Amino acid sequence: MLCSRLRPPIVRRPTLPGLSSSLGNNLRKRCTIPRPKGSMLEDVLRSHGKGTKGVRLFDAFGIPYIVRSRSILPLEVTTSQHVKAALPFVGNLAYIALAGGFLMTDILALRVLLVCGYSGLVTFHLLHAKPLRIPLGWSAFFVAVNTYAAICLALARFPAGMTEEDEAVHAAFFERLSPAQFKMLLDVGERRELADGTMLTVERVTCSMLYFVEQGSASLTLGGEEVAKIGRGGFVNDVAFQQGPESSSYGTCRCCGKVRVIAWQQEALRDLLSHDGCLADSFKHILVGSLVEQLLQRYKAEEKKERAMRPKLLRNGTESGDKFRCSLEEARSREQSLPALRS
Repeated sequence: MLCSRLRPPIVRRPTLPGLSSSLGNNLRKRCTIPRPKGSMLEDVLRSHGKGTKGVRLFDAFGIPYIVRSRSILPLEVTTSQHVKAALPFVGNLAYIALAGGFLMTDILALRVLLVCGYSGLVTFHLLHAKPLRIPLGWSAFFVAVNTYAAICLALARFPAGMTEEDEAVHAAFFERLSPAQFKMLLDVGERRELADGTMLTVERVTCSMLYFVEQGSASLTLGGEEVAKIGRGGFVNDVAFQQGPESSSYGTCRCCGKVRVIAWQQEALRDLLSHDGCLADSFKHILVGSLVEQLLQRYKAEEKKERAMRPKLLRNGTESGDKFRCSLEEARSREQSLPALRS
């Protein structure tokens, strides 16, 4: 009896299948997430101080507004299998366009490709169910900036109102200027048809005009002697224009036949050039180039005239012919002695 009283009571332990079933039931109860119901949404709205009367708790797809997707586009678009399959192609094409834009040397082509590339990135982010808002916003900003720059470049390169004749004159004589700059020059000046013998400038007399010979030619005389012909593409009174206001004309210019010119008031032209430094520099280069061309033509004409006079001087036994013959022989002797001196 004493031994039986001192023996500890036997405790029956549950079998293993029972233990596993009880643990599984407890885990299921603890891990079950309740489905959102209208009552839960009502509690949330009340906690934010809003009533539930007249408030839509679910969207058109039956999804509660609390757990609704952050997609900008409709879910039926962003969740489409075709859209998901096209997303890699859209992203890769966008970055290929950006890379191609950075390789362009033409600024207008660069801007156009940047617009295409950033537009592709905007599309790429919009087609995601959870778009990244910061890259999306900056890509849209870059699209706007490059679009504005491309429009400005296109307007400067292809201005409205230029005729085929204007384009031909620009390509032949004003290529240094952009089409928009040349159009500004045309707007300041005017085209004139001048008759034969019309006086453009008078030597040592101030003239307020600058002329560009578009068709025909004009003769330039200094001291009553004709020294040059100013043909198509030349400027009249350009030296006085570059010297500044109130400068007198270099020589007397008179039209040879019918002449068509572009005439500018020097004051209006200077005002235009003062507001555009790039235009002013380019126009000065054109004036200097035209002046150098006239000097070269004058030099070639004098050289041709001198060559034509050489045979006459050699045939005549005049004093001038003898002097010319002596100078020619002296030049030849010097030319023959050069190799000996070099050696």
